[in-house]
Amino acid sequence: MILTKQLYILLMLSFVFASCKPTQTIEKQEQKNSKNAFLKDVKYNPKSIEHRQLNPKDLNLLKDYLITTFNKDLDSLNYLTISYLKPMSDCWYDSYNQINTLKSKLLFDDLKNQMNTDLLCAHYETKFASTYSNVDDKKLLYNLFSNGYKACDFTVTINKLGMYYFKAGHFEVDVANAFKNELDKNFPL
Repeated sequence: MILTKQLYILLMLSFVFASCKPTQTIEKQEQKNSKNAFLKDVKYNPKSIEHRQLNPKDLNLLKDYLITTFNKDLDSLNYLTISYLKPMSDCWYDSYNQINTLKSKLLFDDLKNQMNTDLLCAHYETKFASTYSNVDDKKLLYNLFSNGYKACDFTVTINKLGMYYFKAGHFEVDVANAFKNELDKNFPL
């Protein structure tokens, strides 16, 4: 009986760890075309998604920061998707252990080809270098978008007017593409 309980607990912990391991921060997604998807077309947890608008002051700060830090001009791009890895202290596992692997870089390049917006990967921790993810030096992205969710990462798709969709949790191409399409439909530029 005790052995059975221990085995059950071990199996449950293994399942929980495997379902949220760091290699899924940028997950290998099915090669399906979701560039025209809307939220009604994709699976997601509605409790992890919000729609908001940045105030004009924060939008100007963000635009300046994107240009100077990441060489991304939101006014020229019209839309930008940000996949963000939060501080290690916000996460219950080592979410940074895959940040500078060749596998992650190749996966990132593959994901960019599936996107209907430009994709910026950024992370909070300054002690980690990466070939595909940029350090959020001033922590502006974290402060503007983190929203207090208990998740190791988040995704934001924002338009040049400051309207955005936010998702707590791992990056998903189809959800990010749906965010852009929802913004385009509901808040045309």
